[in-house]
Amino acid sequence: MCVERVAWASRLADHRGMNTSRYAVGWTETSALFRECLAVAADDLHVSPLRYYEHLGREENAGGELCGTLVIANLRWLRETLRRFGPGALAFIAFHEVGHVADCSNGRDAWEREMLADWQAGRLLGLLGQDIAPAFTWLLTEADCGSRCTTHPPATTRMGVVKEGYYRGVVQRLGW
Repeated sequence: MCVERVAWASRLADHRGMNTSRYAVGWTETSALFRECLAVAADDLHVSPLRYYEHLGREENAGGELCGTLVIANLRWLRETLRRFGPGALAFIAFHEVGHVADCSNGRDAWEREMLADWQAGRLLGLLGQDIAPAFTWLLTEADCGSRCTTHPPATTRMGVVKEGYYRGVVQRLGW
């Protein structure tokens, strides 16, 4: 399961004295971890069936089909993300993309849709008891295009929404 694999990868890195931004992983491990995290999110958000397609093309990102069933990701990009930011960031990305797939609301603009997916990803991190720091590090380092971006809000805005979702997930996990 995704949670155990994320925790296992973090413990292994700590045991080896690895800098958490330097995970040494192969293609198979990256693909398996991402798929497991997709499955956890799909189950929680009631997305069925969820289809996943990975590629090695030029597009260096991941994407979820709005109100659909498909997540697409570049395996090279996922592997590099995992190597640099660790399994928590990869889980956040998987949860975020499934958040897009589960989003069947109409009339939202691009930023609202991104923030809804971020909220869902944060909620799942909190619900599963995962660390929020890798998601924040990834957002600040890789996903911040500032106010000039038309598709995604600035990282600091997104981090606030992720934190709100995270707290909601913690509350759910603790049964409050």
